[in-house]
Amino acid sequence: MLSNIKPYYLVIIVFLSSFVLDYLYKGSGLGDNLNVVLSVSSFIFGFYIILAVTRAKEKQDSIRRQLRLADGLFVSCNIEMKVFPVETRKKFLKKVDNYLISSVDYKLSDIEKTGSSFYELYEYTTNSIKPNNDMQKNSIKRICGSLYELTKERTLLEVLSKNKSSKLEWGLIISLFIVILFLILNLNISGVSGSLLIATLVSSLWSILLILYRYDNLTWQESRWVWEPLTRTFMLLGLKPYYGEYLIKQKRFKIPKGIDYRLAHYPNPYPNMEGKVVEEIKAE
Repeated sequence: MLSNIKPYYLVIIVFLSSFVLDYLYKGSGLGDNLNVVLSVSSFIFGFYIILAVTRAKEKQDSIRRQLRLADGLFVSCNIEMKVFPVETRKKFLKKVDNYLISSVDYKLSDIEKTGSSFYELYEYTTNSIKPNNDMQKNSIKRICGSLYELTKERTLLEVLSKNKSSKLEWGLIISLFIVILFLILNLNISGVSGSLLIATLVSSLWSILLILYRYDNLTWQESRWVWEPLTRTFMLLGLKPYYGEYLIKQKRFKIPKGIDYRLAHYPNPYPNMEGKVVEEIKAE
């Protein structure tokens, strides 16, 4: 999977491959008609890539805002819970922890699968926590208001996470890329410098496609906008950060040193969570 490989590895492979190919095979050059085809296809490709990347970036930015809003509300709710007995606070925090754990277990594009743990938290807060004084009544009112706000945000988040480029759109982009690649490799630019120029151009086009693919699948720079903030949220709540083993295997996130954390092992294929084992890891 492209999302599981470091981007610069792919770019280096494409650069070296296109350099060798162009150096060994020199095209006969492009006539006037093919030059027109190259110009038109490049314009269409560039125009559509700009639209697609802009749309994908806006989607990712919206999702990031929704996630950080949820993190902030959970932290504030946990502070509000300090007016309740310790046992009640522990039960509430356990429900929050279960929800955050489920958000790690499942892909962001499958956020609807975390609904059961969220509504379990919501139901516990609204039906099981009984305030005994005005301070507790005001706190539980604010907490329920925050959780109600999160239910609306979750609906928007589910819609945004499913908003991906269609197969038809990807087919159009890839078709244009192949046309441009074929025409570029048929340019007759002699010498090593010419091959370097062609390789740079091809790898740049490939990099653009890769960025769009990762934006579309919500994995572009995910370490900074998903896992680092989630780690901070766990710690602000007084919980050990929780990670799935896929993050380490796929090198998608480097776990900070000096912290205790929990690592989940999944014996069954995604999204089957049966038999999941959580390992407690001590700080090095």
